[in-house]
Amino acid sequence: MHTREYAAASLAELAEELDRLTRLSASAETLFAAYDHTARAVRDLVSEEFRPWVESELAQVRASYGIDEGGPLQAGIEAVSEFLSELAPEPAPDAGGEAAEPAP
Repeated sequence: MHTREYAAASLAELAEELDRLTRLSASAETLFAAYDHTARAVRDLVSEEFRPWVESELAQVRASYGIDEGGPLQAGIEAVSEFLSELAPEPAPDAGGEAAEPAP
């Protein structure tokens, strides 16, 4: 079996595993762990010639299952940061049109 064929088979198995985990309501951490394990193995397997193809396929898998490249921890950090930025009021502009300094 050629390297690209083996990589394609591994990616198909990954999709099946992620489908199964999704049906079982697996956590984001579990989905990421399954993805990351296979992604690392496939990246190590293929030559530079097939690297763009593999990265494209992995991006499709991530998009299909809502997997963040940085993992669930990074996704959580970004979500909390966005939430907090929505809670913090914007400083009101002063008479000159510039944002006023927040009160201590």
